[in-house]
Amino acid sequence: MEDVGDLMTFDNPAFMFYVFSSAALVLKMLILTPLTARQRFKNKVFLSPEDTSLLKGSKVDVHPDVERVRRAHRNDLENVVFFLSMAFCYILTNPTKWVAILVLAAFTVARFLHTFFYLTAKTARMYAFAVGYLVLVYMAGTTVMHFS
Repeated sequence: MEDVGDLMTFDNPAFMFYVFSSAALVLKMLILTPLTARQRFKNKVFLSPEDTSLLKGSKVDVHPDVERVRRAHRNDLENVVFFLSMAFCYILTNPTKWVAILVLAAFTVARFLHTFFYLTAKTARMYAFAVGYLVLVYMAGTTVMHFS
């Protein structure tokens, strides 16, 4: 069995790609926060009454454009968090380098596409979601089998 310390180094390409993927996904999620604010100001709608003082003519309300960005962000919160923890556990199984990179890349690309499709109101987002979901199931199943 491989020593955990050897798996969690930048000498391990799978771990290095895990760090890269995690950082890219977190940055993407962080970008959605100012996008939500941008939609709020553009449409002059806020959730809290005190925020209406920030922009003349604004009101407490919901707007479909704001809600679309919020839903994309919430979907990331519901999925990327699983990836961050599950991919870490998956790396502990010492997977083959190319398989690990392929799996991590598939999830990362799928989540970027999902966000793009969600923000542009494309139904293709369900395919991107399915790819990410299947990757999570694969990593979880592989990890459970490895450690049982």
